[in-house]
Amino acid sequence: MAKVDPSAAAELMLKSGYKPLEPYKKSHDKWKCLHISCGEIVYPTYHNISQGQGGCFSCGRQVTGDKRRTSDSIAIKIFLRANLQPLVPFKDVNRPWKSKCLSCGKTVSPTLTNIKSGQNGCGFCSGQFVSPDTAISDMKSANLLPLVEYSKSHNKWKSKCLLCGKIVFPTYNSIQQGNGGCKYCAKKFVEVEQATELMRSNGLRPLEAFKRADTKWKCECLVCGKIVTPTYSSIRIGNGGCKHCAGLVIESDEAIALMESVNLKPLVPFKNGKSKWKCECLICGRVVYQSYSRMKVGDGPCGYCAGKVVDVEDAIATMQSAGLKPLEPYPGALDRWQSECQRCGKIVYPRYSGIKKGQGGCRFCAQIGIDYTGPGFIYLMTHQHLQSHKIGIGSSRRSRERDRVTEHQKFGWKLHSRKDFETADDAFQVEQKVLYWLRQEKHLAIYLSESEMPQGGYTETVDASEIELVTIWAKVEELSKVKR
Repeated sequence: MAKVDPSAAAELMLKSGYKPLEPYKKSHDKWKCLHISCGEIVYPTYHNISQGQGGCFSCGRQVTGDKRRTSDSIAIKIFLRANLQPLVPFKDVNRPWKSKCLSCGKTVSPTLTNIKSGQNGCGFCSGQFVSPDTAISDMKSANLLPLVEYSKSHNKWKSKCLLCGKIVFPTYNSIQQGNGGCKYCAKKFVEVEQATELMRSNGLRPLEAFKRADTKWKCECLVCGKIVTPTYSSIRIGNGGCKHCAGLVIESDEAIALMESVNLKPLVPFKNGKSKWKCECLICGRVVYQSYSRMKVGDGPCGYCAGKVVDVEDAIATMQSAGLKPLEPYPGALDRWQSECQRCGKIVYPRYSGIKKGQGGCRFCAQIGIDYTGPGFIYLMTHQHLQSHKIGIGSSRRSRERDRVTEHQKFGWKLHSRKDFETADDAFQVEQKVLYWLRQEKHLAIYLSESEMPQGGYTETVDASEIELVTIWAKVEELSKVKR
């Protein structure tokens, strides 16, 4: 066997809980040590400790002749440290040892093995045990009167509910944890007669035996005659029992009849009330997608007939009738649409919604309004009461239009700054770039409504609390220096 280093041997002993009290000799020689956990002087061998064997006879088992047992004095010492006074002689580490708890005075019988493993010696002090008198008192506090003697905390205990008078079988442990003792009062259990009566009072006739409160219960609706499967719990909390009467389940024939009543002919089978349903408008002949639920609340059936949806071909035809040739796909009714004026050849950006209302499409050919070929200006105004800023342009020739600044001032607007340009079109180009910057980069939406600006110009407004006038005008100056 390899020679053992004395310092390494001492280190191993310390790690195993033994403090050497003399120098190391040989691996099989007894080595006087202090057992740190119990304070006893012991004589283990280094060999036994290195093999994982115990070295303390007091804490473990002591060999006396041919019998292996724990020292009586050590066992008593361990029990006393656990506040337990043995009442009978010690027999075995795994046999219950009748003792008196020095804390509460009750008699208990723990084993030495359990005490040495760190378990509580007194079940009463740890809450594991309870006296019958205490258990009965706790049950009465929960409005329960025990009808038989107390046995164990986890055993069912036949009792009478002092509130409703019914017989129940809670466990004492459940009462200790705060759970309701009477399942009837806690609404966790219901009698069959009571459940059946509740269903009938809600217009439902049960067609099968009652199972559980949260289990679907096959019933016949006494109003519409259809078969439904509500749960007793849902009915008890006030939910409707029949989905058909509540409009949650829709029959296909009923849905088709409603769509036909608003001049829509379904082209595919009905799915459900919320899904879009492909239909043909019997007025304009177009295909639309409307849900049954929206028709039920009175929404317009055909977006084309209501003017909410625009047919692209119709939009192009409308632009052409106004002397405009679209140069890009249809962007939307409220967005500017790049077009070529068929009269003057200039590129303009009217809105389809404006053309649809009869407004002029080409600002250069218009006989009223701003003269874009003549001198113009860009202005920035603010309104204290409306908490809004507004940018706009005007023509320097008043013969074609009233002065826009003067017009706005009549409604309480104040001029912040004004900048002149050689042509009103130059001012227009700067204004459009500033508006793009405000809407797309600064994410500021149109702030005022049309009704708040009867003189017009609400689409060029922003929230005054979101941006300062000097910031907007600095952008105007910056963009004015950029050559178009």
